[in-house]
Amino acid sequence: LQSAKKQGRYSFAVYSSSMTDSRGGDVEYHYDIKKAMENKEFELYYQPIINVATNQFFGAEALVRWNHPKHGILTPDQFINTMEQTGDINWIGTWGIETLAKEYLELKKKRPDTDCLFNLNLSPKQLMEDTLPQEFLKIIRKYNISPDFICLEVTDFSLAEKDGIIKQNLYNFKKAGFKLAINGFGLDYAALSALEKMKVDIIKLDRHFFESDSFINTRIADLIVEFAERHKIVIISEGVENEEMLQTVRKMGVNLIQGYYFSKPLLAADLHDYLENFRWKKEEADVAGIEY
Repeated sequence: LQSAKKQGRYSFAVYSSSMTDSRGGDVEYHYDIKKAMENKEFELYYQPIINVATNQFFGAEALVRWNHPKHGILTPDQFINTMEQTGDINWIGTWGIETLAKEYLELKKKRPDTDCLFNLNLSPKQLMEDTLPQEFLKIIRKYNISPDFICLEVTDFSLAEKDGIIKQNLYNFKKAGFKLAINGFGLDYAALSALEKMKVDIIKLDRHFFESDSFINTRIADLIVEFAERHKIVIISEGVENEEMLQTVRKMGVNLIQGYYFSKPLLAADLHDYLENFRWKKEEADVAGIEY
């Protein structure tokens, strides 16, 4: 689900030779993945998204992790590419949507007044499976919940926009009631023009837009924010780690914030504790000079 995107790139994650060496070769590593699927070693972690304008929890991005019995918690760049090669990426997609559905019901049971949106990442490889929308919708109906609490995030819009199957799948997802998000990485004037035809709900800006002094990055970020406002698209800034970053994105007019400034990715049980104890202190923002 979540690939090299979190490293600041939006291509397929690379399976390195060091991983092969540490696990005794490709065949054994593939076997480990199959066994992990059977033994339920994969987990979803949830990184909260906070609306700093309303002081409320907005939602969370679901991030897959492999709780390896020997190597500990592994991030997607260590296994997603291999799963794409073997076809197991299709399993992790349906497993992810079902896990989200269960967690949503659990969250609503414990906190019925809490509304939230769960982001789930889909790689271009997953989106090339033409039965994916039907499979996801079947799972959602199984649990008798609405698909509009799930936002499917496309990790490579430039590829999605050019591939006919992916475009059709995104259309079918939208028609079924799912929300759609794209990452702002790689967006330019031409991409924004193409984006006008694709009814997305969210654009996510990662830290490379606001952690450097690049004039080009700043101008593109401003363009994306202006485009989003004009087309009533929600903007989320991810990778916000400190007060300086927070002030920067707030000055850009972005209110929805994701990153270590608020929380690292959490297991489901820890997310419940986080929501129970979370307090966004407005007075701290006032001291920092942030205007609401």
